[in-house]
Amino acid sequence: RKWYGSSVKILDNNTIDLPTLGERPNVLAGIVCKVSDSETLRLGNTTGSAGRVLEFENPYMTMSLLRSLWHRIGGFSWYTTELFHRLGDPRFDVGDVVTYVSDSGESYDIPITNIGFNFDGGLSADISAVGLSVEEQL
Repeated sequence: RKWYGSSVKILDNNTIDLPTLGERPNVLAGIVCKVSDSETLRLGNTTGSAGRVLEFENPYMTMSLLRSLWHRIGGFSWYTTELFHRLGDPRFDVGDVVTYVSDSGESYDIPITNIGFNFDGGLSADISAVGLSVEEQL
């Protein structure tokens, strides 16, 4: 399942150094929203046994809104990733999802969870997508 905004950003080996990708995808299996101290809404598998669980707090969340959100992002998968973007596109931001296309044509969705820009006469960026380590995925 794709989790994109209005435009897809494609990365390939022409603009980045070879990325470090996790061996297995992380899968969003559940979602938990704490509405108040006495109310918590849950959808999907929220035990963490089938994949990752997104947890957040929002006092305005309703079950209807949570279902709508789950419909958009449930089952999203990504690879734990670290990469160096030689062109350092300033349009990238935390929360964006970029797609890495390898030389063999395989594509990997990468949600940007950390980004650091470097400027030393040219712009570059260190980008990562957090997730489970190889040991945790086994």
